[in-house]
Amino acid sequence: MKHSFKLFAAAMALSSALASAQQLIPTNTRLHEDLNWLSNRNIIQLNLSTWPLSADEIKSALDQAKPATINDAEIVERVRQYIDADNNRFKFSAQINSKRDLLPLGTNQPEDQYRVSAGGHFGTDNFDLNIQAGAVGGDTLGRSSHLDLAESYAGLKIGNQWLSVGQQSRYWGPAHEGSLILGDTARPFVALNLQRGVQKPFESKWLSWLGKWNYQIFVGQQLNKENMKSPRHTKLLGMRVTVSPTDYLDFGMSRTAQWGGQGRPQDWKALGNAIIARENGQVKQDPGNQLAGFDVKLKLQPLVGVPVSVYGQMVGEDEANKMPSKNFFLAGIDGSHKVSERQTLNWHLEGADTSTKFGKMTNVTYRHTTYKDGYYQQDMPLGHPLGGDVRSVVLGMNSSIFHDDSNKWFKSQHFGGKLVHAQTVRKNKAQQQKTQGASVMWEGEVNTKNDINLRVGANGWYAKAQHGKGKGGVGVKADMSF
Repeated sequence: MKHSFKLFAAAMALSSALASAQQLIPTNTRLHEDLNWLSNRNIIQLNLSTWPLSADEIKSALDQAKPATINDAEIVERVRQYIDADNNRFKFSAQINSKRDLLPLGTNQPEDQYRVSAGGHFGTDNFDLNIQAGAVGGDTLGRSSHLDLAESYAGLKIGNQWLSVGQQSRYWGPAHEGSLILGDTARPFVALNLQRGVQKPFESKWLSWLGKWNYQIFVGQQLNKENMKSPRHTKLLGMRVTVSPTDYLDFGMSRTAQWGGQGRPQDWKALGNAIIARENGQVKQDPGNQLAGFDVKLKLQPLVGVPVSVYGQMVGEDEANKMPSKNFFLAGIDGSHKVSERQTLNWHLEGADTSTKFGKMTNVTYRHTTYKDGYYQQDMPLGHPLGGDVRSVVLGMNSSIFHDDSNKWFKSQHFGGKLVHAQTVRKNKAQQQKTQGASVMWEGEVNTKNDINLRVGANGWYAKAQHGKGKGGVGVKADMSF
């Protein structure tokens, strides 16, 4: 703990001189729900399938927003305040959980039972430095250190491109509960990242029909763990492109590859082979464990005036004839509605099947002969939170209430809950196991009546496996910036 305090002290000393808005926004469940509410109702035009998301793009979408109700205006203003809150010089957060959730679906799930972090950031319109020093402890999976710098990075804007290096979490896909190809369940690792600032359309008349487009490319090194079976210092490459040709359609394509590592080729030629997917599956020249896939989201508001969207994702384990094969799937529907002038409601129904070809093949998804720990990092999935060979259905709902009375304890409150049904997929059906669970959460923005921003929250969950006893847990958290 002595080293933890030294790390915090250094972060606090540096943060005293910091004052600028964060430019690359990491995954954030509440921010995503607010933006999704605005997007589903066609108040803003914003593709939400690639995180971290540029603050420039969020601000551009808000500047062009068309709020028609108090709800619309409240959420637009709340998102602005969230982005601008990072102008504060110092941030502190703490969370305590009695146990790790057995069904850790969704984004921003804690990797550790306890976590305390402090930091700040400095920047201009073209430079961004974010420092977040954390100390973790308690029950977890595969942890290699009690200290980390999760969400710390340095970024430089060149034209309309952001080049950054650091431990940034990523999320690729339109789903609420998990991405088949790249989610934020595992701890973020150090990587070099390149992405667009504002998602402008092509200027060429031949390509302008694609509409707003974005890309993200990264190359990094996964975290190690004790007794790992995969080569130590395994590298991870990721490439993603999204287009929005109309105000009702978002389309994305993604590829990732585990490559290199101790005892494996990891020179420029090996990187090049991984980029172009050459020799995938051949032992001698195999560039790595590769996944590729597509995702799509169709918004119904511009088409039929209903604030509902449908989405889907398909990912393949290997490449066959330049296309993903050994595929697994995800599909969902979500909606965003007004309860009253100061209350909103979001809901989603989402199903995923991470078995191969709907269960025709097992022990394939997220597995590899060379990278024997599979598409995991420190026992946590890099893809869908429930890992491979699992079918799941989730019904989730959340609601926000805005208070206009300055004497209220909270400026706003956010409630949420979900019901989960999951089942492992095995060739021998007698070995399959079903698990059912439920979770609830609450978060409130405290009315401090000064420049301090304070958010507090609590959550609880319960899960029961078919052949086991029920288990549950609770957690509390607090985030403060000033």
